[in-house]
Amino acid sequence: EVRDGSPSKRRRTFDTLSMSVSGEAGAMGQIESIDESEDMPLEGRTVEISVSEDGDVEVNDVTEGEDPLDEDMLGMMNGSQNMGDVFLPKNSVEVGDSWDIAEATQEVFDKLMGSNPGGAEMAEIMDGMKGIMEQAEVEAVGRLVSVDGDSANIEWKMSFELTIDDIFEMARDFMDPEITENLPQDADGMFEVILEAEGVGVFDLSLGQLVSMDMEGEYSMAMEMAMSQDGMEMDGSAEMSGSMEMATVITVE
Repeated sequence: EVRDGSPSKRRRTFDTLSMSVSGEAGAMGQIESIDESEDMPLEGRTVEISVSEDGDVEVNDVTEGEDPLDEDMLGMMNGSQNMGDVFLPKNSVEVGDSWDIAEATQEVFDKLMGSNPGGAEMAEIMDGMKGIMEQAEVEAVGRLVSVDGDSANIEWKMSFELTIDDIFEMARDFMDPEITENLPQDADGMFEVILEAEGVGVFDLSLGQLVSMDMEGEYSMAMEMAMSQDGMEMDGSAEMSGSMEMATVITVE
């Protein structure tokens, strides 16, 4: 349904949806390979997205013959647009033009952090994580590569780097005191995560929307910590690295 030239109600069906993780992870020098896959609860589901005259978005699971998804899962969805749309330019561009999408990348993260899948306590932890992640260095750009008929070909390049020299001090700064009050005062540790990704996509000019998006990249994470508790000295380290791929195809019927 359309109101004043914009969609006011639409239905979106997730035909196939899957996630897999591969790479290496370990602690204290013991490194193991990771190769796991996970079923996604949205697969096979149809959701109805309604936008009120005031701009409020409501998402409902209307899958026939199935119990509705819980509101936490529906709350994670980008209701008014497809997830990839946030990586598109806000204004008209010519072939060869680039645009910054670092802010859009942060918007996606904020939405996921704000979905509150675990109640009030988890919401406080997520709020703290948002504050910590705001310390990250993010560079992300999109570029219009070419236009072939109705197909506008786009490429993206993104990098994310977060280094925390003292994770416990930052946790005390950003998280609720009730969560951090039991941390040993001498607890010390560092955390680093690096992500590099690039991708390509096709925007259908006749449909006015993104119809495909493929991303791939590499990541690494490392953590070290030391503390004393009940007269015992404890220290440890952990690291993880690997690659990721995402392929998205959107069909409009």
